[in-house]
Amino acid sequence: MIRLAAVLVMASAVACAAEQTDLRSTQIREDRPFDAQACDHVAEIRNIPPKQGVLVNDPHYNALKTDPRWAKNCLLDLITNDAPMKDPRLSEPTKVDGFVVGDLAFFLLSDFELVSYDAIMVKADVPDREDRGVLAYFEWVKKPGNRSKLQALCREWIAKNEIEAKSKTKDR
Repeated sequence: MIRLAAVLVMASAVACAAEQTDLRSTQIREDRPFDAQACDHVAEIRNIPPKQGVLVNDPHYNALKTDPRWAKNCLLDLITNDAPMKDPRLSEPTKVDGFVVGDLAFFLLSDFELVSYDAIMVKADVPDREDRGVLAYFEWVKKPGNRSKLQALCREWIAKNEIEAKSKTKDR
């Protein structure tokens, strides 16, 4: 009888723990304004706008654009991803064949105004950036170690700007 009671207590505890886990995951999902797996589909983005404010008909891009703050960390992680993908920049005269997931992650961080493309390129000391524009970026990022450097610069930029934003909020 005692064994049966112990088994029932343990089963009840396991069931309660499972319910709590389900509640926590539901709460997390409710707090997130977009599909939690949106970053898993970055490589499936086929169209990004040529400039901010222009709408595109791409469900994967739009899922991230809903509230990019949630995607910030996974996009930062993806910068070093060198898996090839089709260049999704619409009507861009500088389309390249060597486009990778990490390029899109960086461009999305810039598009979502989480980093400044120009400021990062200056800090990275990309040669000929003023004359060659984004083509200089593509040449620079192909060199060993530069994707990791780009990732570190973006993390640094975001951390610095988050600290400054909190400081401004406290000053109000």
